[in-house]
Amino acid sequence: MRELLSQRFPSLKWPKGDRAGKALAVLNPDAIEWQPEWYDPGVELGRAQGLEQGAAALRRTLNIFVRIRFGQSVAVLVADVVENISELDKLAEVGRWIGECDTGETLLVRLRQP
Repeated sequence: MRELLSQRFPSLKWPKGDRAGKALAVLNPDAIEWQPEWYDPGVELGRAQGLEQGAAALRRTLNIFVRIRFGQSVAVLVADVVENISELDKLAEVGRWIGECDTGETLLVRLRQP
C-alpha cells in the first residue's frame, strides 16, 4: 500500500515503521497536493451545460406562467426578451415579476428596463 501511494503522492512524508494507522494518518486533506493532471475540463463543461439546461427549463416554465396569466400574445413578447437572460437569479426575478405585475404591459415595461 505504501509503495502504491508513494507513487501517486510522491510529496507525502511517511512515518517510520509499518503500522497501517500511522501510514494512513498522513492521508489527510492537507497532505495531498493538487496535481494539475487531475483537472478534468469535462467537469467544467458539464457544469456549464447543466446551468444552461436549467436556465432553458426555467425560461420555458416562465413562458407557461406568462401565457396562463397574461395570454399568448404577451407570452410571445416576454419569451423574446427572456431568451437572452442566462443568469438564474435574473430569471427568478422575472418569475417574481410575473406574480407582482397586474398586466402583461406592466411586465413588459419592467422586463425592458435596464
